[in-house]
Amino acid sequence: MTTTMDDDQMYANNGGVVPVFSGQMEDYSAWREDAMDWEFSTKLPDKIKATKLVLAQNDMVKKVMRQIGSDQVRSAEGFQLIIKEMDKTFTLPTEQLGLNSFEKWDTMTRSKGQSSEAFLMQYDVAFHDLKKQDARVSMSDQVLVMKGLSRLQ
Repeated sequence: MTTTMDDDQMYANNGGVVPVFSGQMEDYSAWREDAMDWEFSTKLPDKIKATKLVLAQNDMVKKVMRQIGSDQVRSAEGFQLIIKEMDKTFTLPTEQLGLNSFEKWDTMTRSKGQSSEAFLMQYDVAFHDLKKQDARVSMSDQVLVMKGLSRLQ
């Protein structure tokens, strides 16, 4: 498929594809970062950003976002109000964030057909996500590499 200059310009003005949230709490922080980047990069007027964000979501997520009220969604502050509402609903308590990230990282296994490089990258990213959630977590690079290599088996 080829795109025209108009298609490319429209894509650039919209900031790319609107991030879609799965509705799973463990996916929220990554989605939130994507949504904030999208909001920053789009050239849409402020009062349209929130409606574009809402329309891209599944019904359950739309329902949470629309709890702020349709007038608020369609306001210049709508995007930030939606993020606040989403934070209230989908942000886990701090102590739970670290545990969920740890379990995700600690139980990782390579998928069938996944390359060693792709798995090790995924493993490293998951460890850094864990460290973001709980700054007290630490491990030498050598131990991290050795654990990652042992997971390849």
